[in-house]
Amino acid sequence: MENEAKPSAPSDHLLNPANKLQTPNQKPSEKQTVSPTNKWRKFRRIVSSYWLFELSCWTFALACLLAIVATLRTFDGQLVPAWRYGITLNTIVSLLASFATFALMVPVTAGLGQLKWLWFRRTRPLADFELIESSGRGPTGSTMLLLRGRGG
Repeated sequence: MENEAKPSAPSDHLLNPANKLQTPNQKPSEKQTVSPTNKWRKFRRIVSSYWLFELSCWTFALACLLAIVATLRTFDGQLVPAWRYGITLNTIVSLLASFATFALMVPVTAGLGQLKWLWFRRTRPLADFELIESSGRGPTGSTMLLLRGRGG
């Protein structure tokens, strides 16, 4: 009697992390193996569910900003370095700023897309869609969204 498996509720396997690969009617010794395809699907689901790609883009943009600060502090008060191929200090700063801008575009556009889905769950005027769309195109549209978007 001691070796018999205790009956469990159908959702027990979801709550217990040790049983995550085990179905409710399966004995502990019969665990399923996870294929590489299933691991990839799980990884993609986690990334899309928790906005990991967008967070990594924010992190990369912050790293670019810190690299700009570090670069400018390093050469502050010194002569302009003479590097090969015509690369200047301005080139490095401009390149890092462009990378940061590109990286910040990813979470901003994803956030605006999510805002559209949340905003249009209910029936809304089509002008609201135009307002959200224009906010992704520049500072004027963004300002209009901030002023008019939430009852302003």
